[in-house]
Amino acid sequence: MSHKIFREAAVYVKQNKKRLSKMFVVDTLTTTLFWFVVHVFKDVFIVRLELWQVLLAGGTGIILNLLLSGVYGQVLNMARKVFKCQ
Repeated sequence: MSHKIFREAAVYVKQNKKRLSKMFVVDTLTTTLFWFVVHVFKDVFIVRLELWQVLLAGGTGIILNLLLSGVYGQVLNMARKVFKCQ
């Protein structure tokens, strides 16, 4: 069964390459902006960090989000396709 899932995912990616590239960029930017705002709000108003700490935490979060959020979005799209809940 796992071979069938991977085969279907490969066919899906091949047929939708351009759309998936655009979705990758949108997923990355949206997730990065969303979590940056959430974490800055939390760091300033709840944790009460100093400005340099907020900037350091925000910069680290942006780097991690830029590296991982687009990948997460693509895995999520493929999982939705495979389990037919799209």
